[in-house]
Amino acid sequence: MAITGNLSATNEDNGYGIDFNGVYYKIDDLLVETMMEEIRVGVRGYGSRTARETKSMGIYKKKFIIPFSNLIIKSFSKNDILSAIYDYLKTLPDFTGMTDC
Repeated sequence: MAITGNLSATNEDNGYGIDFNGVYYKIDDLLVETMMEEIRVGVRGYGSRTARETKSMGIYKKKFIIPFSNLIIKSFSKNDILSAIYDYLKTLPDFTGMTDC
């Protein structure tokens, strides 16, 4: 499970200063904070799915804190939780227009 889209040269988390098309974004870190009622998520972007699978250096890295109340989780299976997080991420400015892949 991942999302794909573009990374603008003007994005503050793009250290290269060039546009990237077809970036493969993957959740690489996830921590559920039950006391704080939030999920802490680390997302990395890679030039392609193959780049991630071959452990190439990422081109994007950012952490997000998501309140439980912002997620719509169908069930507490791993896939449903990840799906809800990706759906939420797609509502944020960094991921506008992204698609599932």
